[in-house]
Amino acid sequence: MDGLLQASWFLLLGFHLIIKNRTELAIMGLGVDSATANKLRIAGHTLSKLKLSSPRKLLELGLSEANIKLLCRSKRPPIPPQTLSKVLCANRWSCCVCRTPERSIVVHHIKPWATSRDHSPENLAVVCSLHHGKVHSKFELEQNLTPKLLAQQKLYWESYCQQADLRLAMKDSHLRLNTWFYFNHLRIHEMARELNLNFKTVAGYLDAKKSNICNASGAVVKSCPEGRFLYSDGDRLILYDYISSMFFTCLERGNIFNISDYLDRGLLKTQLICGDIIMVQGLHTFTPVKPRPKGSDISKVWRKSNRVNVSSVINLEDSTSSSAWSVWLRGQQNVCVISKVRNIKRVGDNILIETTALAIRSHDDDFKHRAYDDRLWQSGLPFRDEHPDNGNEDESEI
Repeated sequence: MDGLLQASWFLLLGFHLIIKNRTELAIMGLGVDSATANKLRIAGHTLSKLKLSSPRKLLELGLSEANIKLLCRSKRPPIPPQTLSKVLCANRWSCCVCRTPERSIVVHHIKPWATSRDHSPENLAVVCSLHHGKVHSKFELEQNLTPKLLAQQKLYWESYCQQADLRLAMKDSHLRLNTWFYFNHLRIHEMARELNLNFKTVAGYLDAKKSNICNASGAVVKSCPEGRFLYSDGDRLILYDYISSMFFTCLERGNIFNISDYLDRGLLKTQLICGDIIMVQGLHTFTPVKPRPKGSDISKVWRKSNRVNVSSVINLEDSTSSSAWSVWLRGQQNVCVISKVRNIKRVGDNILIETTALAIRSHDDDFKHRAYDDRLWQSGLPFRDEHPDNGNEDESEI
């Protein structure tokens, strides 16, 4: 299978080993490959213990002479765990040259540390053990993996990974009449203005303006009938075509990060910042907000797992259909929520990510593949399922 085609397949299906355990990251920070770091951590070794071991013992543990030199004699500080985590995530834990996710990986300095003293993400490339060997070798009959070529491969692969989540979010967009349950009209218009979108170029704008659904500046001005939702009138298809086109155009111009499989405190603290667009699929709980403004239908939507809580507040008036308003946006539902990060804070042992929901769509098998209770052991992290069956959020946990 072609490397890029294989990479596309694995990115969509999520088949890559995710390294987040701090012990493994610390060991990898000194140039040890991921497979060896994983074995050492499982065997009970830490970076401190390894530094106290003799060179002979380290050889027996499977470390290379270069690794041993860094552990025992080098004054080079390890790559900071947050930087390491950021680089690994940007490369989807795969080699930027062959993009083969099942291979053990090494984080390599493009410009050698000895001359650059540079631990920045821009100088770090994720390579498999095979291509790490080629980085340190010179060939007469084949192209050498020079620092310049490696830097190019890194930039291309990280850009490709960044676009993978967008391609996933746009998947089956031609079926959007059947799959999208909610659009936040006000915030989507706000995002479009931030991106300097020309509303006249948005599909459906002219029809929406002609039907008095939006004004000249592109904002939706249609009022909601009391006790109902915006899409309950005869012009619902015009509104849907316009707002969905605006939303998809905004997504195409920005970046989006699918964190459905990455609900782990250590990773998200280093990866997310306010303003990021994220999508989360999984079991969400919709809890009515009380008190609520008169005539409104406000609900809190949240997903909590592994001590990570992603929450937002929606107005059910923006539901796209009667089934969305009455069923899919109430109780507990397996849906995908696309939102904008507003605040990230730690409360006790929990990470609370407060967001503004932009859109909610139906469950899709490609959005989330990881079963936390089956696979978190690979990184040495405990699993905690924190969605109660009764749909009531345990506020004491947050």
